Amino acid sequence: MITAAEIKAIRDAVPGAVLPGIDTMTGNPYATSSLVDVSKITQNSKGAPYSYSPSRNTVTVTQDGAVLSGINFGSATVLISANNVTIKDCTFTGTASYFAVRQPANFSGATVENCTFEGTKSPTEFNVWINSAAQAITIKDNSFLNSPTDALDICAGVVTGNYFSGAGYLPGAHADAIYVTNSAGP
Repeated sequence: MITAAEIKAIRDAVPGAVLPGIDTMTGNPYATSSLVDVSKITQNSKGAPYSYSPSRNTVTVTQDGAVLSGINFGSATVLISANNVTIKDCTFTGTASYFAVRQPANFSGATVENCTFEGTKSPTEFNVWINSAAQAITIKDNSFLNSPTDALDICAGVVTGNYFSGAGYLPGAHADAIYVTNSAGP
């Protein structure tokens, strides 16, 4: 957690600096009780932009341009199998899979905004919140709390206005807030 002295030092060094989570709102702006529970998402309905598999605890997005908004995903994984997908105003807790949000290399243009990702601080929790092997993803104005390992693992994209607090709860983890691998893009 950042201290008042550290905030003052940042403000003295960079006048006018905007500090996410302090000067601006980050994460899901809605109460968890007002969100749609992941179990209410249609299960494998033909033609639906996304569907939920309870047995895999996975939401699969298959329609380009789909928007997932106001959902409490809990420990589910969102697998993005489409281009230009937006996930906003959602909540994720310690995922049962390795990723909470996964965008494979053959899809791009996802945006994750105003979401809250919160770990359990358990030494057995093992996940990265957002993983993208694609060259284009935008991750903005989210809160990443108590990450067991890296919060973000991406190849390229835009990461802005996010708040990170607490990390490394998995024994031996070298937790980075943002881990960029094999970058060939902006």
